[in-house]
Amino acid sequence: MKYIATVSSTDREILSGIMAKMEKNGNFKVNGLYAADLMQIEKSDSELFKDIAEMIKSGRWCPFAGAFKAGASPNSVSLIKSCLYSADYFKRKFGTEYKVFHGKSIGCNSFAQTVYSSLFDSAVLDDEKNSFWLSCSDGFRTLVFAADNTIEAEKCDDEFIFENEFETYEEHSEALFSSALNLKTVHVPFSFDEPDKNQAILLNAEKTGVYSDTKNTEELQNAWISLLTDGDTSCCFSEAYKDEKPTGADDIFKVCGDGVELSEIKYAEDGSGDVVIRVRETGGAELGAYIMCDKLNAGFRFEIMPYEIQTFRIRGDGTGTVSEIYICE
Repeated sequence: MKYIATVSSTDREILSGIMAKMEKNGNFKVNGLYAADLMQIEKSDSELFKDIAEMIKSGRWCPFAGAFKAGASPNSVSLIKSCLYSADYFKRKFGTEYKVFHGKSIGCNSFAQTVYSSLFDSAVLDDEKNSFWLSCSDGFRTLVFAADNTIEAEKCDDEFIFENEFETYEEHSEALFSSALNLKTVHVPFSFDEPDKNQAILLNAEKTGVYSDTKNTEELQNAWISLLTDGDTSCCFSEAYKDEKPTGADDIFKVCGDGVELSEIKYAEDGSGDVVIRVRETGGAELGAYIMCDKLNAGFRFEIMPYEIQTFRIRGDGTGTVSEIYICE
């Protein structure tokens, strides 16, 4: 049996110890660290980062290829964006591409499509104890495998390393594919075990694709706010005022999300009466945020990456319909 050695700590002493073991034992391979972790290490210890980067490029260190950072939102759209941002970082920094998504659990009803849309072939999940095919309602499926041979890299001493073989998630997945055809198929949707009221509302919205269209209700808006603020809405809003807001001085866009600023508000130039707003992230963090505008009957959640600028178009007819746009209006 080959072992999968993992590391999740960014502690310099632990990482330096693991690097020393890798340099001493050529058969020792490890898996670990998200893209955000590696960016942090590069800022704080360039020499250690350089050593880890060489191991990544050689194929002996396999990062946690998945979300940009641990604990990323399970929402399908945000997860895809986070994964692609992470993949771009690995490609630019190390010239590497990965086919195995690493995460904790199945977090959304469209997980199989999410893994595929994020350019992964399979997924390894910490909470899963068995390997299986995950099938969505449209018949699409992806391979979820359990890495039951996982061991913490810092606990591997020289004797254990010398006596055993190690592999990366990528190697483990390749070997498993050849014998995975007979694995059982598990069907979605998945959900919270016992969803509370707000979770149930959001799960139903995700299942039916109701986010920001004519079915967008106050109930859905309040569910998002409750989820993002643990139910405390008394002081969760920072108000952004603009000197020339197209819908009048009484119209206030409320932004919930630390580090997210509303940078521009204007009418769409096609004369439709739609409103275009632009937001930007200023703190260098990936996060979820929420925007509300009572005047336009609009309220929507979005995911934004570090220092990203996003532009949204809100219908001016009071339906609350919102779409993200990628051109200058």
